[in-house]
Amino acid sequence: MGQAEDRPLISRNKDTYGDSFQEHLIDQYRLYVQSADSVSSRRLTSMRYLLAISSGLVALYGVQFAAFREAIWLLPIPIIGIVSAIAWLRIIKSHKDLNALKFTLIHELEEHLPAAPFKREWERAEHGTGAKYTPVTELESWLPCIFIGLHLLMFVLLVLGAADVLSLPGDPTQ
Repeated sequence: MGQAEDRPLISRNKDTYGDSFQEHLIDQYRLYVQSADSVSSRRLTSMRYLLAISSGLVALYGVQFAAFREAIWLLPIPIIGIVSAIAWLRIIKSHKDLNALKFTLIHELEEHLPAAPFKREWERAEHGTGAKYTPVTELESWLPCIFIGLHLLMFVLLVLGAADVLSLPGDPTQ
């Protein structure tokens, strides 16, 4: 464990800080909760953006089939699709890890406040492992995995089409 984890979250108490200690603690808590919410908002924005890219790439298959009719010209599409879906999975994990860290700190801050609603909620959600709650990141990870599968399938079909092992739709040699 690093040096930062050995230090207490709250470095001063009311006696050394002054009369505004509790008020400032609540303000910092409020700001930190907002920053956790901001991470979730950024995750949603990223998801929409990457879903649009992935959907656009799938639409390109049809456009490219109609325009080029040769599988070799289509090969960049699944490669780009797989790379973007892997990046999507990494972004989901990054946001999940950052929010987990933020909520660990929120729980620590709540130890110094009259109520600990986030900690209680997490306990009631059985720390994300019970039947009462399924973490959103588990659900949203399925979508890029589906796109990876689709792009892998298309890649294999395109390679087989380019090698003249398989006849693709719109192939003039049919």
